[in-house]
Amino acid sequence: MCVLPNGNTLSDLFDYAQNRWGNQFDASEKKALNKILAEDLFGFKIIASSDVKNIRVSESEILQWMRSVKRVGAGEPVQYVTGKALFYGLVFTVNPSVLIPRPETEELVEIILGDHNESALHVMDFCTGSGCIPIALKHHRPNWKMEAVDISEDALKTAQTNAEKLHAEVTFYEADVLTGEGIPEGNWDILISNPPYVAINEKAQMEASVLHHEPHLALFVDDENPLLFYERIAEISPSRLNKNGCIYLELNPIYAESSEALFKRKGFETTLIKDLSGKFRFLKAVK
Repeated sequence: MCVLPNGNTLSDLFDYAQNRWGNQFDASEKKALNKILAEDLFGFKIIASSDVKNIRVSESEILQWMRSVKRVGAGEPVQYVTGKALFYGLVFTVNPSVLIPRPETEELVEIILGDHNESALHVMDFCTGSGCIPIALKHHRPNWKMEAVDISEDALKTAQTNAEKLHAEVTFYEADVLTGEGIPEGNWDILISNPPYVAINEKAQMEASVLHHEPHLALFVDDENPLLFYERIAEISPSRLNKNGCIYLELNPIYAESSEALFKRKGFETTLIKDLSGKFRFLKAVK
């Protein structure tokens, strides 16, 4: 039997969600999820707790709320439920064809912007997914030439949607980084990548919502060669970077030192950079 909310205010919807989720989330998680759903589904701005008692909702909004609460309760990430994710101050469209942008990747964008304020650079992003990295960079460095590639046609459609919605001029290509097929001609001043870097044997430590809903193509590499993408980038980048060109990579901290060694062997000057949690999460390599 489907029990409806007891009234037609946002407060009633919040109470419905809290009761439906039971002990699945703690009080602070419920509050945060309610706020995200209200803002991202309906565009409401929840400033004070008293606001929710005065906002009335329609019948269609009640039904949408009930469906969304059920999906969140079933373990689906709230960003996929709403179709929105915040990244570096911008709201991106997300769906199961792309990873949900992570705070660590925001740190990568921050590092790049902090290192470069040149007026014109040519930047390439490998394994772009939602396009969050090049679009965020373009938003802050509008004169940079931004290109990005991904192997997934569906991911590229999402990235293009984001670029258009956020008025960012980024050129996307369907390409296979591992074979080189589809990668456009030309050299770059900056090469960026947040490639698949989670080994299959790490699945047991991952959250169920990630395993069951986010694209495995963008997450996992075989246990036998967890540095597959980094090896390929180290191989092709010397001939594709301009003089003093830079590579910025997000890493699996487990393999940070071995990732760095790949680029040292190719003659790059390398720096491992810690994320806010103190893990070596990023690699900067200078030609």
